[in-house]
Amino acid sequence: MAEKRPAGNAGYTLDHTAGVFLFDGGGRLRGVAPFGQSAADLRSDLASLLAEGAGGQAWRSGFPAN
Repeated sequence: MAEKRPAGNAGYTLDHTAGVFLFDGGGRLRGVAPFGQSAADLRSDLASLLAEGAGGQAWRSGFPAN
Protein backbone atom coordinates (compact mmCIF):
# COMPACT_ATOMS: atom_id res chain seq x y z
CA MET A 1 0.00 0.00 0.00
CA ALA A 2 1.41 3.44 -0.87
CA GLU A 3 0.33 7.05 -0.94
CA LYS A 4 2.02 9.90 -2.77
CA ARG A 5 1.83 13.26 -0.93
CA PRO A 6 2.94 16.75 -1.98
CA ALA A 7 6.03 18.00 -0.12
CA GLY A 8 6.59 21.60 -1.22
CA ASN A 9 9.95 22.19 -2.93
CA ALA A 10 10.91 18.53 -2.52
CA GLY A 11 8.18 17.49 -5.00
CA TYR A 12 6.49 14.68 -3.08
CA THR A 13 6.98 12.04 -0.43
CA LEU A 14 5.89 8.44 -0.68
CA ASP A 15 4.37 6.81 2.40
CA HIS A 16 4.28 3.03 2.12
CA THR A 17 3.69 -0.16 4.03
CA ALA A 18 6.79 -1.44 5.77
CA GLY A 19 5.89 -4.97 6.74
CA VAL A 20 5.97 -8.45 5.29
CA PHE A 21 2.72 -10.07 4.21
CA LEU A 22 2.50 -13.81 4.93
CA PHE A 23 0.52 -15.94 2.47
CA ASP A 24 -0.21 -19.65 2.52
CA GLY A 25 0.17 -22.02 -0.42
CA GLY A 26 -3.38 -21.22 -1.54
CA GLY A 27 -2.60 -17.51 -1.82
CA ARG A 28 -4.62 -16.58 1.31
CA LEU A 29 -3.26 -13.87 3.57
CA ARG A 30 -2.31 -15.51 6.86
CA GLY A 31 -0.77 -12.55 8.65
CA VAL A 32 1.49 -9.54 8.59
CA ALA A 33 4.94 -9.26 10.11
CA PRO A 34 5.14 -5.58 10.99
CA PHE A 35 8.25 -3.44 10.59
CA GLY A 36 10.36 -3.73 13.72
CA GLN A 37 9.04 -7.15 14.78
CA SER A 38 11.78 -9.06 16.55
CA ALA A 39 13.34 -12.07 14.87
CA ALA A 40 12.20 -14.24 17.78
CA ASP A 41 8.56 -13.16 17.37
CA LEU A 42 8.70 -13.68 13.59
CA ARG A 43 10.26 -17.11 14.07
CA SER A 44 7.50 -18.01 16.54
CA ASP A 45 4.77 -16.79 14.19
CA LEU A 46 6.21 -18.69 11.24
CA ALA A 47 6.55 -21.87 13.33
CA SER A 48 2.90 -21.53 14.36
CA LEU A 49 1.81 -21.08 10.74
CA LEU A 50 3.78 -24.15 9.71
CA ALA A 51 2.28 -26.17 12.56
CA GLU A 52 -1.21 -24.99 11.62
CA GLY A 53 -0.62 -26.17 8.07
CA ALA A 54 0.35 -29.55 9.50
CA GLY A 55 -2.79 -29.70 11.66
CA GLY A 56 -1.34 -27.92 14.69
CA GLN A 57 -2.45 -24.85 16.66
CA ALA A 58 -3.59 -21.51 15.21
CA TRP A 59 -1.23 -18.55 14.87
CA ARG A 60 -0.78 -16.69 18.18
CA SER A 61 -0.53 -13.09 16.85
CA GLY A 62 -4.23 -12.76 16.39
CA PHE A 63 -4.27 -11.73 12.75
CA PRO A 64 -7.20 -13.84 11.60
CA ALA A 65 -6.78 -16.13 8.67
CA ASN A 66 -10.34 -15.70 7.46
